[in-house]
Amino acid sequence: MKLRYCALAIATVLAGCNSDSENPAQGNNGQDFKAPIASSVAISGDALVGSTLTGKYSFTDPNYSPRPEGESQYQWRQADADEDTSNDKVLGDSQTLALADSEFGQNVYFCVTPAAEGNVNIIGEEKCSASVNVQSGAGEKPQADNVSIDNMEPTVGDTLTGDYTYSDPDGDTEAVSQFVWKSNGKDIDGANQQGFTLTATQEGISIQFCVTPISENPDALPNYPVTGDQACSEATAAVKPKTGSAPVATDVTTSGDHTVGSVITGQYSYEDADNDKEGQSQRSWKRDGVELPGETASTYTLAASDKGASVEFCVTPVAATGLPTQGNETCADPITDVTEPVGDVPTITLGVVTSDGDVQLAQVGDTLTGSYQYQPSSSGAADDSKAVWKAGDQVIASATCTTGQACDLTIGEQQLGQSLTYCVTPKATDSQTGAEQCSPAMDTFGIRISGKLEFGQNLEAETFGYTNPQFSWKVDTTSTDGPAGDTAKTEKATASVYSIGHDVLAHITPEFESTQGNNNGMIDDADWDQALRQGVVNDSTVNAAHYVGKDVQLCVTTDEAAEQCLLASAQPGVSGGVLYNKDDFSLRAIEPVREVTFKGAVYHRPLSIAEMETGSDSDFGPLMPKAHYSQSAMGIDWASLKLEHTDGTKPGLEVCLNLYKQQPEDSSTWFLPASRSDSAYTPNAFDGQGNQLPVDDVNTYLIKLANIYNTKDQVVGQGLVGNLQDTASPVFGWVTNSAGNTPFWSATKPNANLEQANSVKFYDSGSSGNNAVGNGRFVTCIRAAG
Repeated sequence: MKLRYCALAIATVLAGCNSDSENPAQGNNGQDFKAPIASSVAISGDALVGSTLTGKYSFTDPNYSPRPEGESQYQWRQADADEDTSNDKVLGDSQTLALADSEFGQNVYFCVTPAAEGNVNIIGEEKCSASVNVQSGAGEKPQADNVSIDNMEPTVGDTLTGDYTYSDPDGDTEAVSQFVWKSNGKDIDGANQQGFTLTATQEGISIQFCVTPISENPDALPNYPVTGDQACSEATAAVKPKTGSAPVATDVTTSGDHTVGSVITGQYSYEDADNDKEGQSQRSWKRDGVELPGETASTYTLAASDKGASVEFCVTPVAATGLPTQGNETCADPITDVTEPVGDVPTITLGVVTSDGDVQLAQVGDTLTGSYQYQPSSSGAADDSKAVWKAGDQVIASATCTTGQACDLTIGEQQLGQSLTYCVTPKATDSQTGAEQCSPAMDTFGIRISGKLEFGQNLEAETFGYTNPQFSWKVDTTSTDGPAGDTAKTEKATASVYSIGHDVLAHITPEFESTQGNNNGMIDDADWDQALRQGVVNDSTVNAAHYVGKDVQLCVTTDEAAEQCLLASAQPGVSGGVLYNKDDFSLRAIEPVREVTFKGAVYHRPLSIAEMETGSDSDFGPLMPKAHYSQSAMGIDWASLKLEHTDGTKPGLEVCLNLYKQQPEDSSTWFLPASRSDSAYTPNAFDGQGNQLPVDDVNTYLIKLANIYNTKDQVVGQGLVGNLQDTASPVFGWVTNSAGNTPFWSATKPNANLEQANSVKFYDSGSSGNNAVGNGRFVTCIRAAG
């Protein structure tokens, strides 16, 4: 079995692991740990012989500090005719079940016993799905044959097109088949269209085009196979490099003292007009024009035989990709004045390392200063010693060291957890180098935060050097005013890992979602609406809008130091966040849920004005159009764009086609969604501009966040993203505009008036309407899930 029990007999374990008699409250805000819960247990897949079923469920750990899921136990069973399930035949103990002939005509169901990580009350109650009856199959799978690629000897920069023949033994028409391109047998991330442009990443690699055929289910038959087996083309020949310019080595120079025993260092700059990255460029040292065997490093120690000779450092640049790969050799000016050192090695005395902070607690941001005293030898030659700071045995290049003077190191994040030493190699201008001398090693002390500054995502704290750290994560959730209301942070969690906004979704359990919510498999705004109706939450309950635009503060106390507080937005290990000030792109705060996945499609949140400004250096890509309009919500100006300008530009479309692209030639993964599919509309009026949007498995053209019908109250729910609380989604934090007059653009246009476009409301009744393309609307983008 998969479940990892305590090291006792199973009967004892089930009693002992779930007992509250030894249930310590530490780490759970003073409360006893509760057992985990499995809910929404269901089966997905075709219940047909030869098919594979998958058990699905939602895992919840209902504690103040939710524990991760441990090794939950699964069972597939065959139901018999009586109500006693204890003697039902066990068919398997994994999360999937391949249906064999022996299951034909039988009822099978899936059960899960949830388990959390830990050693106290970790095992929950077993929950089972409804059973499904296994049939022999009501039809045949569709097929993809003759899968091919139009160019079997491609070159970097070529655009390949895949082709195939679709067929279905039942005569069903093709729906939206799935495409993927593979390199050396592995899926290429984001390459899911019928065309694919090769980049230098694919150089030297064989390419395949694969199709998973998908058919319609015209008669809406249950358990009807609509997905066929993936079929792939033959692999192309290895992708050939693109011919361009040869790489060049420039600024080839040497540095170092010209005495026997001194180390000379060669430097150069690599350039390539085609932007091909550097490969393994060839370095050599020559004496009187003859290469010295084995001397291929960037440094060379001058020998006695170099006196009176000419010593050169030479580089032959080599590119990692493209043709030609090798450039011409370039050499530095020759060294012709090598002399024998005449003096003895001088003496140095290391000084005590000092700090502008506490030298005993060397922390990030502190500047350490190393120093030494130089006592020349009898020759009285000048100091030529080398001082460095090291982390372990690696020299720290960022240290500021000057011969004969103080050597400073400002401790950075990259030095956390490393041991630091200050080292000096004694040398006079007329002597050889002496033995390196180093200060006693010093441990670094510090705090690191990593993770994502996004609602629903995790931040993790890690300490270095300190003992007994006590954590306090703080956020100001007193208002929905964003950065302007970020003045009174209060504690939200005390563990080393903090899930931003975990208290919001804690109001709505998976059981509530499935029994009283819209039961679509995810907690969304329609469920929040139901929670309002049921009194589980109210208009003043903290929701996602209270978090967006705020910063997260971590305060840590340790045995060695008083309380230290850091802002997550200022930490290099924290990614994400919304840029909210177009005049200062260094400012960021908690962003809304960035991607919402539903029914096989992924929707991207709207962007702020600052994130679309040229030069903002946001991670959404440098090719974004500039937004000329905005709507304010949660203290942030959100970008509102025209769909089309009179000059022919289409900023509403360009947002999606350029999302995350770094170069204009990069292929697009994100697209503008369509919203209507009837005969009066052109669902995708921008197909010619490259808007190759995905389609769902329900309707060939309709791509919008579903509108959920609430059967309990006989009303239409707000869909996934709603405007229940002022101007933002309470569950996802998306800006929605409470007046309902700024919906989201779609790619749909009415056939009668192409100067209008259909915009979608992902809230209220889910309605859509025609709007002049010159109006300002929010933009969300879509891609296929997976």
